[in-house]
Amino acid sequence: MSALPEPASPRWRWLFAAVGVYDLVLGLAFFLFYRSLFDLLDIELPANAAYLHLAAALIAVQGFSYLLVARRPVRNVDLVLVGVVYKAAYSALALYYWLIDEAPHTIFLWFGVVDAVVLVLLLVFLRRHREEL
Repeated sequence: MSALPEPASPRWRWLFAAVGVYDLVLGLAFFLFYRSLFDLLDIELPANAAYLHLAAALIAVQGFSYLLVARRPVRNVDLVLVGVVYKAAYSALALYYWLIDEAPHTIFLWFGVVDAVVLVLLLVFLRRHREEL
């Protein structure tokens, strides 16, 4: 009979809750208020709002998944793996488009920097809980 995994410390729960709220709020803000946000940032709107809605919805859903992880980090470790892929993809793309000078605004690079920091923290969590993988 195998021993039950130790529950994650409260600081991990706080981290996942904070990241969840961040992504959920960011996704909902860009979904609901993209016109105002793009005006504020002086970014030209795309011809079709579907591009923004699709990306914003994905960000909000990812935020929801982090809130699930915050409730039971070890039990939801597979969602953390999805988060690693998500944060790595966004960080890499934000850096790439900034490097080739095609990012619509530097704020998207800063979002990538935040995601890169979160990515490192997610990897630390996974390393500490690798037995559950």
